[in-house]
Amino acid sequence: MGEAKKKEPNLGIASGATGKTPKETMEGRRTQELVLAFCGPIGSGVSTVAKAFEESFKDYDYEIVYIKISDFIEQVGVEHGYSGLPSVL
Repeated sequence: MGEAKKKEPNLGIASGATGKTPKETMEGRRTQELVLAFCGPIGSGVSTVAKAFEESFKDYDYEIVYIKISDFIEQVGVEHGYSGLPSVL
């Protein structure tokens, strides 16, 4: 059997006012730093979407760093004397 081909991200569709493909836009960036944020209610599939983006960006050698805002909020709260945040579950 032949080897399975690596699935290439679909970045060939031109979009926006520039008419450039997303790949062309990324390759022409002045800086290679990107900040993306994903937000949604529990169970809405946000983590699935984030993982899909992670796989696409790995193809371009981006380092992925996850920052959970809830962890940041808790850290700031502790620094300001709060013993913990109430559970929402």
